Amino acid sequence: MAHFFKRKSLKPYIVLIASIMLLSSIKPVIFGDMILAHNSNFETKPSEEVHQKAVQEDIQFLSELVEDLDGEIHLGELDAFAIKKNNLLSRQEMKNITLKLMDILIAKEADKLSEDQIEFNSIDAAQSEIKMTRAEYIKDNLQVQVSVQNMTEHVFSTNAETHFVIKVTNQSDQLNELSDYYSKVQKVFSALDIEGEITTCLSGFLNDKLTVDEKQSTLGKKFNKHGVLDKEHFQGGNVVIKSGYSTKIDEFVIVNDKKMNVNIALAEDQTAGKTSFRVATPILN
Repeated sequence: MAHFFKRKSLKPYIVLIASIMLLSSIKPVIFGDMILAHNSNFETKPSEEVHQKAVQEDIQFLSELVEDLDGEIHLGELDAFAIKKNNLLSRQEMKNITLKLMDILIAKEADKLSEDQIEFNSIDAAQSEIKMTRAEYIKDNLQVQVSVQNMTEHVFSTNAETHFVIKVTNQSDQLNELSDYYSKVQKVFSALDIEGEITTCLSGFLNDKLTVDEKQSTLGKKFNKHGVLDKEHFQGGNVVIKSGYSTKIDEFVIVNDKKMNVNIALAEDQTAGKTSFRVATPILN
């Protein structure tokens, strides 16, 4: 079953990616005119076990790319995003939803969050009001964050939409748990009765510090070796980003009429003095 998400073209925002990667090791953000689809012959929705196996295979494929780059994985991440239109929420409703979503995500943990652990902020801009709740759960090497953002236009108060943002981060020795959280994020989307997009990402450092030319050459060789078709390329400052398509991964996005589901970004981490990497599917997000 195919899922579709539309965004604007990648190119106007590509400099933002470079800026973020240059400033810190926080994940880069890519926005694009994007359709998220699925290579599948299923006539019905795949089971949770099928999804978990697919995610595990995706992580294995990304891990092989990292190993071939002579890199060391420090973190595994899931980033999820969804929008619900015409959805005006009160402050209390936002808090209740945030708690509900967090309960789904950390259901197997003994700890539960209470309402007083949820942050609330409100920004009254010129044309709209933005309300946001945020909750965070940290245990050992696991970090789960949930943010609910409700935006309302002043002129047309009924024109409200809610953005749901989820981030799960785990250490490299627990990457197998990401598939479990992938299923939990899907349960969140089901509970909200919305379609959402989920990105799987591995990040860390290469053992070698590469020049820009070496980054470009290395990524080209690795794409060829692993059968990834080269679709997009960007270089700005010391940041090199390459996006491609592999038949070994089911889900893909369509950007500018091109299929993509493998993305690698290489940059310089000034603090560590090393070349950092981010490898993601279906797209750096």
